[in-house]
Amino acid sequence: MRSRLQRVGELLVARRLPILAIFVVAFAACLVAVPNTHFDMSLTPLLRADEALAEEWGTEDVQLTPERDGAPGALLTLDWSRPVRVEDLAWLGELADHGLRILRGFDDAWVIDHRSGKPVPRRFLEIVGDRSLTEAAHDHPPIDGALVSEDGTAVALIVAETDRSRAAVVLDSIVPEHVTWRLISAGAANDARRDYMIADVQRTLTIEAILFGLLLPLLFRSVRSVVIPLGVVMIATAMSFGSLTLLGRSFTILDCAVPGLIVVIGLSDAVHMLHRFEEALGRGLERRRAVVDMIASVGWACILTSITTAIGFLSLIVSDHAAVREFGFKSAYAVMATLATTLTLIPIALSWWPAQRPAPPRVPGIGGFDYRYPRTILVVTALVVAWSSIGATRNHVDAQWLEELPPDDPIVTDLQWFDAHFRGFSRVEFTVQGAFDQPATVRALEALGGRIVASEPDVRFCETFVDWLREILGRPHGELDDNEIRSSIALLRLAGDRFPSHRISREFDRARFVLTTANLGMHRYFELGRLATRYSEGLSPRLEPHLSGDIRVAHESVRLIATTMLESFLISLISITLLIGILYRSARVALISIVPNALPVLLALGLTGWLGIPIRIGLVMLFSLGLGLAVDDSIHVLTRFGQERPYHSSARDALQKTLRSSGGALIITSLILGLGALCHLPSDLRSLQDVGVIVGAIVFSALIADLYLLPLLLEWFDPHPEQQLGPGPDATNPTDEPRRRTPEPT
Repeated sequence: MRSRLQRVGELLVARRLPILAIFVVAFAACLVAVPNTHFDMSLTPLLRADEALAEEWGTEDVQLTPERDGAPGALLTLDWSRPVRVEDLAWLGELADHGLRILRGFDDAWVIDHRSGKPVPRRFLEIVGDRSLTEAAHDHPPIDGALVSEDGTAVALIVAETDRSRAAVVLDSIVPEHVTWRLISAGAANDARRDYMIADVQRTLTIEAILFGLLLPLLFRSVRSVVIPLGVVMIATAMSFGSLTLLGRSFTILDCAVPGLIVVIGLSDAVHMLHRFEEALGRGLERRRAVVDMIASVGWACILTSITTAIGFLSLIVSDHAAVREFGFKSAYAVMATLATTLTLIPIALSWWPAQRPAPPRVPGIGGFDYRYPRTILVVTALVVAWSSIGATRNHVDAQWLEELPPDDPIVTDLQWFDAHFRGFSRVEFTVQGAFDQPATVRALEALGGRIVASEPDVRFCETFVDWLREILGRPHGELDDNEIRSSIALLRLAGDRFPSHRISREFDRARFVLTTANLGMHRYFELGRLATRYSEGLSPRLEPHLSGDIRVAHESVRLIATTMLESFLISLISITLLIGILYRSARVALISIVPNALPVLLALGLTGWLGIPIRIGLVMLFSLGLGLAVDDSIHVLTRFGQERPYHSSARDALQKTLRSSGGALIITSLILGLGALCHLPSDLRSLQDVGVIVGAIVFSALIADLYLLPLLLEWFDPHPEQQLGPGPDATNPTDEPRRRTPEPT
């Protein structure tokens, strides 16, 4: 393999002009496409993992997030900070005149008027009279806490979602100065996530560029070691995004780690290549011969690290989740595109750069490790495994609707305000089967909802079709007798198009009840599902509630993403281990590589558990990235050890030479990647903040494992001294030293 790569290096140097011309044309096409890159921050691709789930658990509920005539709804609240009266709402009709159409409001809020002694359907505002809205709403459960706040100082409407800036202009021109308006919508949250992501990526890349621009000269002491790596990384980023755009791919919030992945792969390969280039110059090789030697020595390791990382991401294409499959493809594509950019541009740039003398890095090669304390290494490893395993058991998959936004974002604060004044924004839906035209079943359903509301502080209200029965009877409170229930059901059957089909089937054999809650995480959501079953015990007849609705579809999708990516990590680890065994032609080497590759990721899992960081959409992708980082260091050590082993009498001597040559590059790349990960800490998105903590822990723990644990295992389980560990049969002396020969007797 070394001879083949040597020929590739010679070809790159000899044909650099036409190769560079082809590359420039491709880069120009990608660069033109970059401004057209589409960032889809909508959660729809993530929360609609399986249309079968949507059909099974979907909902016709139009209470808070309706779609009417294809128009998605946005929540508009109006706050007077005093009790609202009917005359305060006189100007609401002007909203539609200015293009802000009301999908659900007081015009279609029908209630039953009993003032004449007979139940007569009327609009809610017609029966308010001289009372405040809150006084009138207390007599009508479908209105109280839904359209009118619990303290009566605010109202909530559903309007057709439109551009937030345009809606703001309309609201500012119509809403009176003493009224505070708030607009909450999925579209606004998606726009905010997109804006935060773009700003965070730009900020992080800027900080990394400045940091690496200061750090690389200190490490390599040459201008070329700064300009070439940073230039290659920026070009690789543009090439990856531009080419994916040309392929018709858009980017979701799940793909926010792709830019960091490009930086990681590009800088890691660049540092190893430059390190080897400086070594070759130090041995007296001419500049172009040093470039060829660089490709022959570390090119295969760079190819292997990229292939194994790409395999880790490609394992995601077997996922049942479309967004996860897309993330796996785009990440693997970015890895290989970065590899192609790096292996093309760095040799060409170095062949032209007027390098007359070496600039050895300030971090020297590592030597002198004789591992006199193997027990200490094993004890520390065992303690880390135990600590990480216990922490990993504390992990739980969780997600919230606004989890990625910072806590002081206006959308988050507006939602918190809504939760404090109304029933709650989140809605947990349950479906139950039963004979709901029978009084006993109706009472059991209402009792089940009452138990949950009374026992769970997060639950504000339980809405069932019984609220409509009480509305018909004019009995918002108190126990209903059998005759009242039967008569109200008979009248409800005559409701025509106002029949609450989103709460009860027309056959009265299937019902939904909805718990309105504060903003809940996925863990708490499923816990409520389990608790509802427990609260149904002892009811007669016994009801068995099942979670349903769009929120279940969303949470099931999030859980599918998390579990799929964690499963893919195991698949990736097995696949990479098998690949290492095949390429290095040694099952023993493959088994040895498992420990230093899996240990950093296990430590990251333990760290998330001990720190209480839930496994969210934005976090699970880091474990696949972390596995790629850990494997990169291991492959560089294994490759160099395989090159050195045939020329040394013992594994220890080969390891000493391996660490003396490659150890410095490992430290430099880990330092760069670790500090690069910390650059994500100032981000606004929580997923990018997690990069700083999790990736930093993986990088530094992988470095320690590859400097101490992996060499110890290679020394203990060294194959036969004559067995070549390198992945090719044609390896030559990588150090350009003469092969040792036994002197002939005189």
